[in-house]
Amino acid sequence: MDENDIIPGGYILLARKITDSDIWLKPPLYLKIWIYFLAKAQHSPYKKLKKGELFTSIPEIQEECFWYVGSRKVIPTKDQIFQVIDWFRRASGDPSESNAKATAKATMITTAKATRGMTVSISNYCIYQDSKYYESNGESNPESNAATSSKARRKQRQPDTNNKNGKNDNNDNEDINNSRESKVKFAEFVSLTNVEYSALVTQFGEHGAKRMIEILDDYKGASGKTYKSDYRAIRTWVINKYQEGIQQKGGLDNGIRRKSTGDKNRLPQRTGDKDQGNIPDGFWANG
Repeated sequence: MDENDIIPGGYILLARKITDSDIWLKPPLYLKIWIYFLAKAQHSPYKKLKKGELFTSIPEIQEECFWYVGSRKVIPTKDQIFQVIDWFRRASGDPSESNAKATAKATMITTAKATRGMTVSISNYCIYQDSKYYESNGESNPESNAATSSKARRKQRQPDTNNKNGKNDNNDNEDINNSRESKVKFAEFVSLTNVEYSALVTQFGEHGAKRMIEILDDYKGASGKTYKSDYRAIRTWVINKYQEGIQQKGGLDNGIRRKSTGDKNRLPQRTGDKDQGNIPDGFWANG
């Protein structure tokens, strides 16, 4: 590409300090949806949309923010997107400010219900997308910035070791349960974080993940058994149970017929606007 060529479609600005912000420590889907919002937001008023606003919907976000694992297309679930948007509505819009300093007036976005979708308004868009508010690259010491950034990231990621009990179970590489990540109820008796669910989908596909959730849900519902971590229970014995079922069917995972309960997928169904992907009640609290 020649230096005189113009890249079509315009551009957005990302602060270098985004690597020190809370969103950098979240699962990749958070940053992907955030960049999607920035890229789709109006850079100037257009029709009913103001600068920094965009119109979208849950199904549209699902389709625009998918990814591939090998040749398999992975589409984020509605619950994953709900959780990301809810975090955006509670988190600070300042890339250098932690959530502990965020206030109700300092959030990344606000949302408002609209026909067949929602209007997303990016907080402080006019500031963060205007280069005059940024320090130029030549005004600071790159080595100093790199050292400060690395130190800040190490401090943020430093685990709390004040209450060690002598056990090393929490250091198991398979235990990806993040205490800062709230759990989502994927079935009546099964709750996982989005990171845990994504790990199962990556390894076994969405059908496999849902089937294993159903196996654990049926067992817990029938026995009254509880676990400190449903994800660890799945890794401990549910996977073996699921694979045994596949072997009994000749190695073909075409899905095991579910009990006739009227619930087709055993995942929680929410009420709301059908066109918006069954948005939960109270989701528009700040709109």
